[in-house]
Amino acid sequence: MATILNEAGSTRSEPGSGSGSGPHTSAPGSRLGSGSDTPRSKNATSGKPLRNPCNICQTVRAILKRPKTGQQLCKDCFFHVFETEIHNTIVDNHLFNRGNRVAIGASGGKDSTVLAYVLKLLNDRYEYGLDLVLLSIDEGITGYRDDSLETVKRNRDQYQIPLLIVSYKDLYGWSMDDIVREIGRKNNCTFCGVFRRQALDRGAIMLNVDHIVTGHNADDIAETVLMNILRGDLPRLQRCTSIITNDTSDDSSGIETSKILRSKPFKYTYEKEIVMYAYFKKLDYFSTECIYSPNAYRGHARVFLKDLEAVRRTAIVDIIHSGEALSASVQANESTKLPTMSTCTRCGYISSNELCKACLLLEGLNKGLPQLGIGHTSKIRRMHGKDGSGTSSLSTTTTNSPELQVAPTFKAGSPLATESSGQASPAEVKILHKNVMANKAAKAQKPSKTAKKAARAGLQDIKYSAPFKDMALYTFVLVTFCVWRLYAAVSGQHLGMGGPNSKENE
Repeated sequence: MATILNEAGSTRSEPGSGSGSGPHTSAPGSRLGSGSDTPRSKNATSGKPLRNPCNICQTVRAILKRPKTGQQLCKDCFFHVFETEIHNTIVDNHLFNRGNRVAIGASGGKDSTVLAYVLKLLNDRYEYGLDLVLLSIDEGITGYRDDSLETVKRNRDQYQIPLLIVSYKDLYGWSMDDIVREIGRKNNCTFCGVFRRQALDRGAIMLNVDHIVTGHNADDIAETVLMNILRGDLPRLQRCTSIITNDTSDDSSGIETSKILRSKPFKYTYEKEIVMYAYFKKLDYFSTECIYSPNAYRGHARVFLKDLEAVRRTAIVDIIHSGEALSASVQANESTKLPTMSTCTRCGYISSNELCKACLLLEGLNKGLPQLGIGHTSKIRRMHGKDGSGTSSLSTTTTNSPELQVAPTFKAGSPLATESSGQASPAEVKILHKNVMANKAAKAQKPSKTAKKAARAGLQDIKYSAPFKDMALYTFVLVTFCVWRLYAAVSGQHLGMGGPNSKENE
């Protein structure tokens, strides 16, 4: 657990920030020097040696202990080390090019707030030449997202960065509150995650950006690695452990899907250090958890990860490195089949199937059968059945428009589609409802537990006939008597039938 030490009463001046011109230029080298090379300074007021001095500067008392390395640092040295590590991550992995227009995924939480603050700081300090914008997604969660968006708006004014807010209601016609009312609190994170990933790309298209950065930290990535391993989904390890993902094209088909890159500058940054940075910098962020997330599967992986971290400080980074090694082995294994990426035939979004997951989920919501979008595509097609032309009633209308369609449509010649909009008609909803009721009726015709018991009546009559009942009663009486005699012998009490202390034994 992160430790914050007592702050010394003495004060110090703000150190310089360096004047180098290269991308790797940092503050004066003495700040990052070894603690053993710098003599231990004395307190300026009393002349006594400092208690718990900073491991880097050795001139000020340490006020915190880094969860990642165990170093005891003063506030200014922690700021410098934190910002320098993120800068080195950006430079070493070549995340940006000069002139890129970068959208920062902003939710108002600690991760996105610190990311926006640090990126603006580093962009000015090292002259990245980036054009930064904030991109927020309004899921439509009353009492949570509306409050966090107010924090994002304050950050927009504080950092002077433009902001675009994209809502589920505008894109899909559904808010998360509507979805939860329809499906309950089970599987609601599946809908939210799929819609949010696609909404980020749609917002990026609106902003005409080249790059999207998100605040996923080391804890988030380690949790994702554990979840993929627990689910046996090794092919996904490559995507979750990569610091930058690029869905540019499918080499086999040559289909261009998206030119927008995604990266995670906080890949090796601990969540606790992000919280400490936001606390000491007094950043304005929203700290309330989503009201629909307590039942999420990720929560179990998070609890397990925190237990590991309590035993081994480097467990988070070790899990990330293990995921990277497993990802490399999966890539080298030719027998492992990775999904082939193409485009959704309905909305044009990147997908490994004929229809993207968002369109499948919307299909179920719009038809009043939201559970149809949960699971495999084959199950959905089997539930829908085939139309008269021998093709599935799931529409695969292709769009050539550069703008992604929002609502799912049905095939133009389908008898279940309206002539005006091609959307789901009341007749189709009624037919689907009739099919579901027919399936329930078929299940009701199966033998019930009572019928199965009645079918075994003959066997029960034989098993529990009078002789068997008498034998069971005799056995019960005999066992009870033996237990009673044993108790009497152990307790040494005379209960009227001759015990170890009875007169008959004298």
